[in-house]
Amino acid sequence: MLSTVFRLICRGLRDMVRNPLSQTLTLLAVTLAVFLGGLFLLVVSNLDRELLDVKGRFAFQVYWNAEADAQTVQDAWARLQSLPHLTSWKTFTPDEALADLGETLDGAQALKALGQDNPLPPTALLHFSPPPGDADAFARDMLAQLQALPGVADVHYDALQIELASSWASFSRTILWPLIALLAFVVALLVANTMKLSMLSRRDEVAILHLVGAARWYIRLPLLAGGASLGVVAGVLALVLLRGAQLALAEFCATPPLHLEVHYLSWAQCLAMVVGPAVVGMASGWVAVKEY
Repeated sequence: MLSTVFRLICRGLRDMVRNPLSQTLTLLAVTLAVFLGGLFLLVVSNLDRELLDVKGRFAFQVYWNAEADAQTVQDAWARLQSLPHLTSWKTFTPDEALADLGETLDGAQALKALGQDNPLPPTALLHFSPPPGDADAFARDMLAQLQALPGVADVHYDALQIELASSWASFSRTILWPLIALLAFVVALLVANTMKLSMLSRRDEVAILHLVGAARWYIRLPLLAGGASLGVVAGVLALVLLRGAQLALAEFCATPPLHLEVHYLSWAQCLAMVVGPAVVGMASGWVAVKEY
C-alpha cells in the first residue's frame, strides 16, 4: 500500500513536466501572485517594526540654566540614574556640548573660538523603555519629574513622533492587517484558479481512469502531489525574488535622510508563503476532479 502511494506521488511529480510550456506559465503566474502578496507584507511588517518601536523608546533632552551652580547640576545628574525604566543616559557640560556640536557642524573652529562666551547650558540626554500600558501617561509623568529637577530650564521630547506611532498602530490594526488578510484571500483565489485551469487539461486522463474503475484516491493523489509541488516551488521562487527586493530596499533606505533598516520576513511568514501555495495547489487539484 505504501509503495503504491509513493509511486502515485512520484507520478504526480513527473506529470508536472509533461506539458512544460503550460506548467511554466502556471508556475510564473503563481510565483508572481505570491511575490506581490509577500512584497506588500514585507513593507507593512517593516513599517510596523520601525514605527511601533518608536512607541517603546522615549528620548528626553534636559537643559539646565546656563548660570546654574555646578554642584546643583552634578547632584541632579546623580539623581537621574535612579529614574525608573531608564535604559541609557549621557550628560554634557557646556564645554562638552560645544565640542559635540562642533563635530556635527561645519565651522567647528569658529565654535571653539567662543571660549568663555559659550552659550550652551549643561545638558542631559535620557532614553527610557516604558513598561507596557499607557505610554503617553508614562511620558507625561516623566516630563513632570524632569521639569521638577533643581535648575532645569527646559525639557524636550518628541511628542509628535509618539503620536505618529500611536496613530500608525491604530491604522495598522484596523485597516492594514485586515487588508493583508483580504489580499491573501485574493491571491489564494488567483493561485487556485490558475492551477485549476492547468489541471483541467488532464480531465480526459482522469475520465479514462474513472471508466476503468480506478479508485478516487488513486485518481486524485497524483493531482494533489503535483499541485502541492507546484505551490512549493512557486513559494520558494517568490521568497528568492522577495529577498532580492528586500536587499535593494535595504540599500536604498539605508542612505540619508531615511536611515531605515529593512528586515526580511520572519521564519513563520516565510513558511506561510511556501505552505500556503502548496495547500492551495492541493485544494485546486481536489476541486478540479471533485465530480469523480
